[in-house]
Amino acid sequence: MAIDRRIINLGISINDQIRWYGGLNSPLYIEAKGRGFANPSMGDCDITVLGLQKDVRDFILQNTKPLEPNATRISVVLEVGRESYGTHTRYRGDVFRSQIIGKPDTGLQLICKTGFYNKRTIVTRSGSDLTKLSSIAQWVATDCGYGLSFEIDDQNIKSYSFAGSAQSQLNQLEDLANAEVFVDDDVMYVTDPGKPASGKAVRIVNVTNGLLEAGSTESGVRVTMLYDPVTTMKSQFDLESSLNPSINGSYVVFRSDYHVANRADPFYLIVEGNPIK
Repeated sequence: MAIDRRIINLGISINDQIRWYGGLNSPLYIEAKGRGFANPSMGDCDITVLGLQKDVRDFILQNTKPLEPNATRISVVLEVGRESYGTHTRYRGDVFRSQIIGKPDTGLQLICKTGFYNKRTIVTRSGSDLTKLSSIAQWVATDCGYGLSFEIDDQNIKSYSFAGSAQSQLNQLEDLANAEVFVDDDVMYVTDPGKPASGKAVRIVNVTNGLLEAGSTESGVRVTMLYDPVTTMKSQFDLESSLNPSINGSYVVFRSDYHVANRADPFYLIVEGNPIK
């Protein structure tokens, strides 16, 4: 993986109209810290931007008050990469709170949650005497505005019903399916525990391609590496540690933390993985 110029693109969407900031030669400073999970917990991301126009800052501040019922929905897309291989989407979510960062560089901190506005959307669903689990999963994905990747054996569910927030349906679906239900890049995955999600690339992690530190945990491993676009939620990585060969093997990501900036030191991932079953 080449160590070349970083690219961070930040898309800010207001009323479904997206405006992009960042890029290779942008004067803006962008830094992001976030985490995601292979379960229905809402992933989060804190984004710091220096250099936004005052009218943009003011509009975001006015409409990102958690208790304001009539606020305009503001969401973000965070793309990260390098000049050699381009960018990929690391995070999508809603801005639920923001705050000014003081002088001399007046900036803005965006505090984001995946599916925050889905918590405000109330839905009611009822199935027939027997309803396919895959159909229920499609309902949940549709209600939340996600695509669907259903990767487990289908089954019939008796007398399905739900009333509550659209986001809460993910928890009920996970219980019904006895599976791992999570959201990554606006796709809701329903996957077998301990197995990689389909369609995701396998990453070899060693000292020659970005491994910084690796150690064992109660359930698997925790690995710190230079940022890469391949290692995402429920992807497979093959660990090759020369300092601690006892933990070498194939793992699936169940938690991913990242810290990236376009003009500062941080540009890395910390992932936790379970052995592949």
